[in-house]
Amino acid sequence: MVVIALTAEEREKVEPFIKQSNYTFPVALDDSRKTNQLYGIKGIPTVYVINAVGKVVWQGHSGDKNLDAVVKQVVSEAEEFAPDKLSALPFELKLEKELSKKLSTAQKHLEKKEFAKALKEAEKFAKSDKAAEEEKKDGAFLVNRIELHGEKLLKKAELLIEKKAYVEAEELLNAIEKAYAGTDVAKRASESERKMKSDKVISKELSAAKLLKGALDKIQSGKKDEGIETLKKVIADYADTEAAKEAQKKLDEMQGEEEREKKEEPKGESGATPKKP
Repeated sequence: MVVIALTAEEREKVEPFIKQSNYTFPVALDDSRKTNQLYGIKGIPTVYVINAVGKVVWQGHSGDKNLDAVVKQVVSEAEEFAPDKLSALPFELKLEKELSKKLSTAQKHLEKKEFAKALKEAEKFAKSDKAAEEEKKDGAFLVNRIELHGEKLLKKAELLIEKKAYVEAEELLNAIEKAYAGTDVAKRASESERKMKSDKVISKELSAAKLLKGALDKIQSGKKDEGIETLKKVIADYADTEAAKEAQKKLDEMQGEEEREKKEEPKGESGATPKKP
């Protein structure tokens, strides 16, 4: 968690006060009051809690009894962006609590991984003046979880690209575009995919990785000869790519297995290898 204080006071007044109070967090000077105006600050002190994806999720007085719980929740959500947790992040979104029955339609969309539709339905209750207080809270909770999940999926795609797992990254970005269709998350997924494919190095790696995957699928399904030919194509056409290195490794491994099998074949009385029936 990062704490930033903001003041419209003059530097000459602020610096002695910081030293006297032994503040260790940064204090920003809003000398033109632009931030005050943009945030619509009406009273001092006013606290804004901003989550891991830059969204204001709470505002109020620093002495508000709900502030501690809000901060704990936001910090907990931020911890979900740790690389090890993102690597194990499933595409489906599971909720940690039961919601009002009125949000059953939203939950059905969620179960089908139709996150955009679930988000739209949840927003109706979160912003409705007619909905009961509990329904509003559940709607707001669901909106937050769906938006946060989209951000985590985008971050996971970034990690996959960094690890050069381009095929997995492309598949994930495509899935995000479909599930979050029409939302900002979908647009950003589309942009990430476009950037990935417009990069000549990544584009070459991606094509090679897809070909390698096809080769391995053929070998796995029993089409060994076809798989070997595809491996050779990866090595010849996409030299210096990670996929070509993996293809060569797999080819060497298969050739090594064949040689071991030949050595282990039983010999006949004359020393010749018996013919197979």
